[in-house]
Amino acid sequence: MNQKCSTCLSCGMPLEESQYKRQGNDGNIYCIYCVHDNGDLKSFDEIFQGTVYHLKESQDLAQPAAEKMAYELLLNMPVWQHLQQKEKKHD
Repeated sequence: MNQKCSTCLSCGMPLEESQYKRQGNDGNIYCIYCVHDNGDLKSFDEIFQGTVYHLKESQDLAQPAAEKMAYELLLNMPVWQHLQQKEKKHD
């Protein structure tokens, strides 16, 4: 996955401004909100909760709508696609 990108591979945040970029320990580039200070990628749940909060505040969404949107968004991001594949196996 080690690729240059204009968006965070975890949440999709645009990374045009360098102050929002951080290299993870896996060599990928993420936004500052998806990586711990030590370079470890935050857990799916941590990023999910942050995305829900952001959607509620910026889009004025109710909790259920923000959760649904965040879940669908994150499962389509490169870092979390393996979770989507696991989910399909259980259908």
